[in-house]
Amino acid sequence: MTHQVQAYTSHLQHSLIPELEGTRRHLSAVDFDISEYDSLLGRIKLLEDEKSPSLDTMSELGAGVWVHTRIPDHDQLTLDLGVAGLHADMSLGEATAYIKSLLAILKKRQEVLSQKEEFLVWQMGQFHHILSAPPESNVASSAL
Repeated sequence: MTHQVQAYTSHLQHSLIPELEGTRRHLSAVDFDISEYDSLLGRIKLLEDEKSPSLDTMSELGAGVWVHTRIPDHDQLTLDLGVAGLHADMSLGEATAYIKSLLAILKKRQEVLSQKEEFLVWQMGQFHHILSAPPESNVASSAL
C-alpha cells in the first residue's frame, strides 16, 4: 500500500466518516425538532379554534400514568426557551409567531446540514474512486 493510499484511507477513517456520522446525527435531531414544532403549531391551532374558555384533557403524570385535567384558561402558554430552565408566558398568537421564527431557523440549519452531508458523501466518493483505481492510475495521478 502506497503512502498516498494510506493517507487517503486514514483521512476517510479518522476524519470524513466520523464527520459524516456526526452530521447525520445533528441532521436527525434537527429533523425531529422540526417535526415536533410543526406538530405543536397544529395543536396550538386547535386551541385557538376551541370555543370553550376551559379545556378538559388528559395529562401524563409519568411512566404512562394519565390523569383527567381541566385547563381553566388556554389562552396563555408557558414555553421552555431551552436556555438554563428559562420559561416565558405567551399568548397563543405570540407562541405561534415564536415557534414559526424558530422553525425558520431550524429549517436553515437543516439546509446547511443537508448540504454538508451531501458534500461529505461526494468527498468520500472521490476517495473511494481514487482508492479503487488500479495502482498505476494512483501513481500517474500523483505525478500530476
